[in-house]
Amino acid sequence: MEQHTFPAPEDVVVPYTEYVNNYSRAIDTLGKLRAANAAFGAFMTDADNEDVNLKLVSILIFPIQRIPRYILLIQDLLKHTNADHPDYRNLEQALDTMNKTGTAINESKREAENTSKLAEINSSLKGKHPAFQKPGRYFIAETPVTFVPSSAKAPPQHGMLYIGTDLLLVTHAVGRGLSQYDGALDLAQSTSAKSADVKAALDLCG
Repeated sequence: MEQHTFPAPEDVVVPYTEYVNNYSRAIDTLGKLRAANAAFGAFMTDADNEDVNLKLVSILIFPIQRIPRYILLIQDLLKHTNADHPDYRNLEQALDTMNKTGTAINESKREAENTSKLAEINSSLKGKHPAFQKPGRYFIAETPVTFVPSSAKAPPQHGMLYIGTDLLLVTHAVGRGLSQYDGALDLAQSTSAKSADVKAALDLCG
C-alpha cells in the first residue's frame, strides 16, 4: 500500500492560512494585554528576558516559517535520492504539495513576519515611546549605532537605529536585549521638521 508522508495541499493550506491570518490579531491582542495589565506585562518582560531568542512573539512565528524549511529539506532529499529509488516519486509529490502550500500562504507569511518584527522591537523598548508596531507600517532595516558624547569623560553609547516605512527610531542599549527609547523621526513630516527631529534624537543620545 502506498503511503504518503505529506497531506494533500488543500489539507495543509486551510489550517496554515487560518493560523497566518490570525497571527497579526494574536500579536495585537498580546500587545494590548501587556499594556492594560501591569502584572501580565511584567511577567512577559521577565519571561522574554530569560532568553531573548525565545520571546513569545518570536515563538508564534515558528509555524509560519516551517513551510519554506520543509521545501528546502525535500529539495535536498531529492538531490541525494536516485531517480529510480521507490521514494523519489513520493518526494516529488511532497515537494509539489509544499510548493503549492507555500505559494498560497506566502503573502500572508510576509505580513506576519513584518508584524512579528515590529512587535519584537516594540516589546524591547523601555521608557515612554511611540508605538513602533502600527497597522500599515513595514519594517525596512535596523543597524547598530554608536553615539559619541560631547563630554570627553563620558563613554560612547551603543544603540540601534530602526527604520520603518514612515518612522525612524533611535535607541540605546540597556542590557539583555532591551533598549531605551531616545528619539524618533516621522518620515512623513516636512524636510525642516525632519532635520529638527533628527537633531533632537541625537541630542537625547548624548
